[in-house]
Amino acid sequence: MRRNDGSGEHERLVGLGKDFWSLFEGLGDAAYLIETSTGKILAANAQAAAQTGYSTDELVGMNIVDDLSVDPPPVSLEEVKKRFSRGKTVRFVHKKRRKDGSIYWDEVTVAPRPFPGIHVSLNRDITEQINKEKFIQQEQSQLRAIFDSINAIIYVADPDTHEILYIIKYFRDMIGKNPVGRLCYEEFQGRSEPCEFCTNDIILKNKGKPYQWEYHNPVYDRDYLIVDRIITWPD
Repeated sequence: MRRNDGSGEHERLVGLGKDFWSLFEGLGDAAYLIETSTGKILAANAQAAAQTGYSTDELVGMNIVDDLSVDPPPVSLEEVKKRFSRGKTVRFVHKKRRKDGSIYWDEVTVAPRPFPGIHVSLNRDITEQINKEKFIQQEQSQLRAIFDSINAIIYVADPDTHEILYIIKYFRDMIGKNPVGRLCYEEFQGRSEPCEFCTNDIILKNKGKPYQWEYHNPVYDRDYLIVDRIITWPD
């Protein structure tokens, strides 16, 4: 681990003591001591070097925003200072760039310690999680595109709460509104409580298997052949 040798800063950092530096170096996440007013890195641990591809010697003196960030952080420096003045910790997700140019995502936690004007920044790499979420969103977008090309009544509802999570365009146009967020038995059946003929218990017992049944809907005055099944829906 490298610590800044600037005038006055070195003495303050050394004054933190061996226990602090032992904890700082042993953290499982990338850790930095930052000069709050400028964003200059005063110290960095081995995890920070492993995460960024820069050595600790290279990191010290760099600017954690200007030199490592792809985009400005979602929380401004002025907002960070305001929260620090109230003793608050600040958390956000930030897109960054390694020394080799590759992109990664950090979950950043910054706290107003250990001295006034200096704060700790903990950076946990969540790139895998972000990529997984993006993949799921892409899959869901493709699924919705397929659904919206079908002229049929298709919707997704939470089997536990009965909340409507998604409804295809054809069905929205048919009823003249978007009931997402409301309850299926209220919107589609005109009831104030779950339907006694609800098939949720059946399809929950046979996850992945479709259940086919016929029903006359008095609200729309139509007869339907219905296929229900449990699916995974990230929303």
